[in-house]
Amino acid sequence: MMQIVHDVAPGANLDFYTAFVSEQDFADGILALANAGYRVICDDILYFAEPFYQTGVVGKAIQTVEQEGVIFLTSSNNSDSLGYQAAWNPIQTATVGSTVLHDTQNFGNGSPTQTVTVGASQNVSNATFVVQWNQPYGAVKSNLEVVVFLNNVVVATVTGNGSDPYIIFTLPQGNTYTIAVQNLSGPDPGLIKEVCISPAMPVTINGANSGTVQGHEISPYALAVGAVNAANTPGLDGTLQSENFSASGAGTQLWFNNDGSAIPGGPLVYNPVAVSGIDNINTTVPNFDPFFGTSAAAPSIAGVIADMLQANPNLTFARVKQILQQTALPFGDPLVAGAGLVDAAAAVQLAMQTATFAPPRTWSCAPTPLIRPASTQISTRPSIESTVSEATHSWRRTS
Repeated sequence: MMQIVHDVAPGANLDFYTAFVSEQDFADGILALANAGYRVICDDILYFAEPFYQTGVVGKAIQTVEQEGVIFLTSSNNSDSLGYQAAWNPIQTATVGSTVLHDTQNFGNGSPTQTVTVGASQNVSNATFVVQWNQPYGAVKSNLEVVVFLNNVVVATVTGNGSDPYIIFTLPQGNTYTIAVQNLSGPDPGLIKEVCISPAMPVTINGANSGTVQGHEISPYALAVGAVNAANTPGLDGTLQSENFSASGAGTQLWFNNDGSAIPGGPLVYNPVAVSGIDNINTTVPNFDPFFGTSAAAPSIAGVIADMLQANPNLTFARVKQILQQTALPFGDPLVAGAGLVDAAAAVQLAMQTATFAPPRTWSCAPTPLIRPASTQISTRPSIESTVSEATHSWRRTS
């Protein structure tokens, strides 16, 4: 990621803070980098347990530093549109094989199960899924359970932790499963969402209707960046299109603040994907030459923002976002591509020509710029392989 930033903004000072200790440490690192004077922070990390419907501890840190003048970017992730979201529509009693389900989700036409196929992959052996519902973290009221069937026989049951509204489970490759979600106790949730976070695997979810941008990626105070293959850009006589793995922001809803309080007038319904950047970028890092994924796209835009701040160091987050979107080359589905592919030259030119102002905003007061006079400073977070609890959005295409 740093090599990509350096290619676009060679005069920027670069540093990083690891995000792989915990969500809280991730958030603390964001605050520490801002306190050290860094104006641009870019990450490609996702913790599987980050909330779908709530700000979360990392999102709260992003909100804090944005109000201090920091521009925060994040990769939108590489999970395509492998999401399902629906209002809770219970079937009181249903039978699958010899298993009796109670208060179980109706996945359509009275079906108590959803079909999920996990194809074969040479890269990973299991596909990871997350189910969440719209209740605050630390104050969950519904006790949901995921029941996984193979040929109508139960092969797994997974419940939440009793405190937070999420369930994480994995499915081995090479099978077609049916999945039920039932409420074991407590009031029914209002809304549930299921996503697959395994971009390297061929997965299909029957009834998929939602995007997979999630966690701090949906923060209104961050710029979530989609990906375009560099070979498909106008400069190389290509036709603009999003990478087929670039995540969709469809269905994003924000219901709660980090403390669990309801957002006034909520839920907020919006598209968190701001713009797109390029991937398929050469680096000297083993296994990342070329570098594909939204992990490559996000730092390419971080470099552009560094150039914009060099041209006009008084730019706010709101103004940077507006300029990037106003000058972008529009294409495709805005839920995946945002306003389009960032035009670096046009964005920097407009940054030089325009006065700084903060357009009316819904979520916060006007920020106070935090500037190091010597040069623009950027922080990125390292790209490493995914683990059980967290994932990066960088990967190497093998074909």
